Amino acid sequence: MKLKHYLTIFSLALLIGFPSITINKAANPPIENLPDGIYLYGETAEPNQAGEHYIIFRKSNDRLMGFSYYRNTSENFCFSGVVTGNALSNVTFSETSVPDPDRPLTVSLSTGHSWDLSKFIPVKGTDSQVNAETEIERCTQLLQGSVPR
Repeated sequence: MKLKHYLTIFSLALLIGFPSITINKAANPPIENLPDGIYLYGETAEPNQAGEHYIIFRKSNDRLMGFSYYRNTSENFCFSGVVTGNALSNVTFSETSVPDPDRPLTVSLSTGHSWDLSKFIPVKGTDSQVNAETEIERCTQLLQGSVPR
C-alpha cells in the first residue's frame, strides 16, 4: 500500500514539476528561401487528389511564374509576382476562355494583387495529368502577351 502511495506522489510530482512539452511539426521553409527551380505545392501533400487546389511554379530569384488549378476541374489560372516569405505581391493573374471554334481565344489579365501562399505545402511526387514545364511555358507566354496557339 505504501508503494502505491509513493508511486502516486511521484507521478503527481512529475506532472506538476515538469512543464508541458508541445511538439510542433517542422515548418516548411518560406517559398522565398527555396532555391531557384520548379515546384509543386498544394493544399494537401498528396498528389492527384480530385478537387484539391495545387500550384506549380518556377522560382527565379524573388519572382514566381506559375499555374494554379483544382485537380479534375476546369478551374485554373496563370499567375506571376514577387515573393516575400510566403506572400506574393504585385501579382498578375491570367484566365483564358475555353477554346471555342466560333470565337478567338480570349485572355483576361488582372494586376496589382497580393496572394497569401501559406496554405500551400510541398507535394510529395508529381501530378500525373499536369506537365509542369508545359503549363509554366504557356503561362509565361500568356503573361508576356504572346498567346500560344
